[in-house]
Amino acid sequence: MYEPLHSDVFKFTVLPIHNGLSIVLSHPESGKSKTFFLAGKNDAKAVEALTQHMNSLDDEQCATFVGFKKGKIT
Repeated sequence: MYEPLHSDVFKFTVLPIHNGLSIVLSHPESGKSKTFFLAGKNDAKAVEALTQHMNSLDDEQCATFVGFKKGKIT
């Protein structure tokens, strides 16, 4: 399931997997990305909660997760 962030710079995907959720946060322009796996429920409620959390992140927080140095989003 693709969900747009409130950002023109970063994108994320939340996918239910066997024992939890897979989250991919990416910066398409540079090709940088980070994948996270969360163990636990993978039902619609969990996907919605994680989607809301991801949408609450700002560009600087996303940049930190993906691996940009502070202030270096390009």
